[in-house]
Amino acid sequence: MKNLPIACTLAFYTLISLQGCATRGDPGETGFQAALDIPDADPALDHYVAWIPRDAAQTPTVAMALAHISMGYAKEQTARSFCGDDDLLMDEAATERTGPLATIAPEDIGSYPAWFYRVSLQPGLHGCEQASTQQLYHAIQDNLPGWIRLETAVTASQDTARLLE
Repeated sequence: MKNLPIACTLAFYTLISLQGCATRGDPGETGFQAALDIPDADPALDHYVAWIPRDAAQTPTVAMALAHISMGYAKEQTARSFCGDDDLLMDEAATERTGPLATIAPEDIGSYPAWFYRVSLQPGLHGCEQASTQQLYHAIQDNLPGWIRLETAVTASQDTARLLE
């Protein structure tokens, strides 16, 4: 009975330290997802494509949260610039999410260890009549960190325009 408080204390500290192991990846982990293995995106949808630096987000959960916070901030800043303080800029509901997957970012943005995370949505933005959709998309991209790209859906008219070029 005398050792019960000591045993409980040791068990408590052991569980606390193991919780940290469960939330941190193995530092020697080399299980990166090859870029070729990332599923293709549906061209009929809008996409937020994030290559979150792994030194900024050590776990997939933190990477996802950081991406969503950054996307929300970019939409909020865009709404303030174009729509006024009372309007809220809204995307369509997410139709698909891919990741976060441990990988290496593309060369054009630095080839660093990253989490790949893509959120796919039906095209379009709602809540701001003062600006065109293209103006809003460009402003959102300008307010996003460099590791997130907004890729808009390819429509039939855009395909035709590319064929004419």
